Amino acid sequence: MAITLRQLEAIRYPPELIPSADVIDVVLNNRAEIMNIPRIPGNMLARIHGIATDQAQAGQLRIKVDEQEMQMDGRPLFDMSHRDVPSYFDLLATKSMRLHVYAIAGLTDYSIWLGVWGWKKTVADKILLGLPLTPDEIDLDLRYGIRKTVERGTLPPKLGRTLLYEYYPLYEWTDTSRETIPAAGRIELASITPSRPDRFVVLTRVSAERPAAAANATQITIWRDSDGTEATPFVTIPTYALKGGKADEIPMFIPALTSINLAVESTAGEADYPVRWTYVECPLTTILRVRFDLVSRDELPDEYKEVYDKVKGGIV
Repeated sequence: MAITLRQLEAIRYPPELIPSADVIDVVLNNRAEIMNIPRIPGNMLARIHGIATDQAQAGQLRIKVDEQEMQMDGRPLFDMSHRDVPSYFDLLATKSMRLHVYAIAGLTDYSIWLGVWGWKKTVADKILLGLPLTPDEIDLDLRYGIRKTVERGTLPPKLGRTLLYEYYPLYEWTDTSRETIPAAGRIELASITPSRPDRFVVLTRVSAERPAAAANATQITIWRDSDGTEATPFVTIPTYALKGGKADEIPMFIPALTSINLAVESTAGEADYPVRWTYVECPLTTILRVRFDLVSRDELPDEYKEVYDKVKGGIV
């Protein structure tokens, strides 16, 4: 499933890492579009994060992020995720993102996957990128000296720092399924829910056995809260893209306040089909409630209004 503008617009608990996985056929000297997002939503930033490709076939990747373009032969790249470390790409987009595969030789059942991080711009982000500030943002900048801190080099925080300091995993759990999927059928894998109202869950990775053929059309479907449904999922992952099978994993970071649902379906059917998924549960802190737009500044007690301002400013 290619990442589209619809997925970016549905990022409601930022930052989120949305996975994309595709299995494609391309004739010689032609190309297949993997992702084409001509417009990043105006309140957001996005990053292409990690790409894994089929090493056995002659596919050339052509990437354009804003005005920056690059191309490379995909065969030397990782064809397995190695948990959270695929081939290193970390490309920031403020305007647009595009990726397609060009067939140096004809491609058959060529597999490729990548991830895209998306989050809402803060005052610090906008200062770093030279974007105009609103009057309220100018006020935050003057009150907290955000511009000086950006110029010093310690703001905005990197995604890794945000995840390390703001998300406290109360537990991380890997669950599994090994059931027969009937032809043209589906199996419900899980409905993951927080154990308490003041917590939330995050799906962090999935894995499965690679089907015998791409034509089996075996895929994992994911939907969460009000994003997607069983019939029209939020994310669809063809498991043929898992070149290493159960030794491979596709990383993601998909939070939910009420539930994350997973299913596996297949056109041809799969006997005793193994699937694995991992998720964490975290406390829903004041910082995250603000970041997720679950509370307004006026709704917070006076002692937490500064927290609201610092989240919007990009200080925390």
